Amino acid sequence: MFKICLTILINGLHYTDKGHKFLLNANKYIANNLSILDLPWKEIDDILSQPSIFDTNLPYKTNIKNYTLSLKHNKSITSGVYIYDLNYNYIKTIGGQDKTAKYFNVSKYNILKHLNKDIPFMNKFYLKSSSTFKK
Repeated sequence: MFKICLTILINGLHYTDKGHKFLLNANKYIANNLSILDLPWKEIDDILSQPSIFDTNLPYKTNIKNYTLSLKHNKSITSGVYIYDLNYNYIKTIGGQDKTAKYFNVSKYNILKHLNKDIPFMNKFYLKSSSTFKK
């Protein structure tokens, strides 16, 4: 039971209705001393078959920060280099400085030079890293 709940949390499925309800009822399942055969396996399969909300390669804290930012901007956000237009409207996130350099076909030095500074990149974009949003 612990492993099921932990998997739900790691994948961010506790933000879904089904996952949230299951975690609220998990204490009841444990308190009733249900055997492994008596667990609601159909419900567990439905929850675990959903696509993961979080990136399992990132720390939990980073995933939560990205999820709250995606709710704020109403767009899917992951960690990496955040790209904004000149009016600071969020455009896209690319998964790291190397990938961003490949995406724009420039050197990594150019990305680092513009990252987290108010210097327009290619006179079109501002580049911010995920560390910008740490409190």
